[in-house]
Amino acid sequence: MNLTVVILAAGKGTRMKCKKKHYSKVAFLILGKPIVSYVLKAVKEVKPTTIVTVVGFGGDITSKIVEGQSEVVWQKEQKGTGHAVMQAKKYIKNGPNNYTIVLCGDAPQIRGETLKKLVKYHIANKNDQTLVSAIVDNPFGYGRIVRDKNKKLVKVVEETDANNHEKKIKEVNSGVVMFSNNALLKGLTKLTNNNVKKEYYLTQLISIFLKDKKRVDAMIMKDPHEMDGINDRHQLELARRALQKRLKK
Repeated sequence: MNLTVVILAAGKGTRMKCKKKHYSKVAFLILGKPIVSYVLKAVKEVKPTTIVTVVGFGGDITSKIVEGQSEVVWQKEQKGTGHAVMQAKKYIKNGPNNYTIVLCGDAPQIRGETLKKLVKYHIANKNDQTLVSAIVDNPFGYGRIVRDKNKKLVKVVEETDANNHEKKIKEVNSGVVMFSNNALLKGLTKLTNNNVKKEYYLTQLISIFLKDKKRVDAMIMKDPHEMDGINDRHQLELARRALQKRLKK
């Protein structure tokens, strides 16, 4: 098996209110370690062939953090998650038994155990795309996982596009997803930016895959806090407490 892991770490993190110019969000410290270092540690547990970190704002700082542990590609313009993965295409190998996991560099609570389960689930079910989802009490702000009457994944609907029924759905998209590379590489060529922000969204691949009769699925993670991203100082503190508590166990 050839497994590439793409870590998305190009975000600006404006709400972190950092006084230092060009300081990347994933470089903020938790218990003395950069946020992205926790993601790298979890990723290494699935023994990937290649790790690629997509950097952008504060990319020089992020690059130094991941140096020797990951390849680095630049996303010069912030054009969405799909566009970010496009920057890593040269590391995504075509052919059978080639896979890619995409996840966020600002979610330090992700566990290697969860990523291992994802790999097993994706391969065992012969999926082309497997999202990791979570059940939460308050789904506000998250993309909702929409399933049909047979519990099959139909789409992910963002908060702004969700109708009243969809807003009540408590299964949400975590931002972690695994692909079979043949399908991923073909799907990336079909992404469009026909939306308000003019961005290429990775979640658009769900509808593209389903239209092409590809197998799309969602695996529910055990602990929804694993997907918690960090966008401000309060969330940074919550992550610190959670990781410190984990270390004490």
